[in-house]
Amino acid sequence: YAKDSQKKIIILDDILAAHELLIGKYYQKRKSSLSAINRYNYIINRFPNTKSAEEAFYRIVECCKNEGLKDEALDAASVLKVRFPNGKWTSRLGNLR
Repeated sequence: YAKDSQKKIIILDDILAAHELLIGKYYQKRKSSLSAINRYNYIINRFPNTKSAEEAFYRIVECCKNEGLKDEALDAASVLKVRFPNGKWTSRLGNLR
């Protein structure tokens, strides 16, 4: 039972993280960057090993750029590059300068 439960917890964490990501995207679409960043940070802190964590970092970079927070965007981008060097969202970063 323990191994089966561990697998189910991983699946549930992925589902919860994906749901938080959708909420963050909703806020981001509505130009509420601070609320979106809070959701993305929640994913990174609570579900760091899920599929959604990489996209959450990318979305933080987007929000920071939209708010004119260049240094914060660069910081988030550098963490994204370190944590997910070959990731799909890392390759979308392009040049932030």
